[in-house]
Amino acid sequence: MLPGFAEEHEPHIPVLLVTGATTQLSTQIAHGAPFSLLLTADQQTVDRLVAQQAAQASDRFVFARGELVLWTAGDSGGPEGSQGLDVLTDLEGPLAIANPEVAPYGRAAMETLRASKLLDSLEPRLVRAENAAQAAHFAATGAADAALLPRSLCMTGPLAERGRIHPVPSDLHQPILHEGLILAENAAARSVATALRDHLQSAKGLAQLQAYGLEVPQ
Repeated sequence: MLPGFAEEHEPHIPVLLVTGATTQLSTQIAHGAPFSLLLTADQQTVDRLVAQQAAQASDRFVFARGELVLWTAGDSGGPEGSQGLDVLTDLEGPLAIANPEVAPYGRAAMETLRASKLLDSLEPRLVRAENAAQAAHFAATGAADAALLPRSLCMTGPLAERGRIHPVPSDLHQPILHEGLILAENAAARSVATALRDHLQSAKGLAQLQAYGLEVPQ
């Protein structure tokens, strides 16, 4: 939860953060799980939930734009900030990506590899994780020497301590837009969900998201 938000609203209603793969959460929502708000990078899931009438189209909103980067272990891949695709041509170990069938960052990774004509040469070394978090885990534990990941997962923890981040040209893949969907029906929960939406889209909220490695949506 963004700093300060829960403290402002918990006197009225508890704010509980539930994390998980978007596909799993959306299945729970479709079966009546009492979530008030969904935050995801997967716009296809939001499309599907609206089509299933689990929420109203007017209750969806974009709150951030994600950035795909290449993480490399140790000192590999040249200096911090080296262009990601140049670095990939010199790497020899496993490359982790999220599952492109279900994960937006995985789709972006595959689009990038195809557009840069690197997919054929790198395909034998690809390690497909269930989602971006698992791909980051593979990188953090040494199961992969490199990974195409959200910048937000590389800025703290083991990945920040034992590797380097290299930018990937954003014009090689479709924009990764993080979208929210208000699900709450009762007035109290809907009030908090709406307040969180407004906070995410405020100047303070956008600054906090940028600090976590996300960008202002365009």
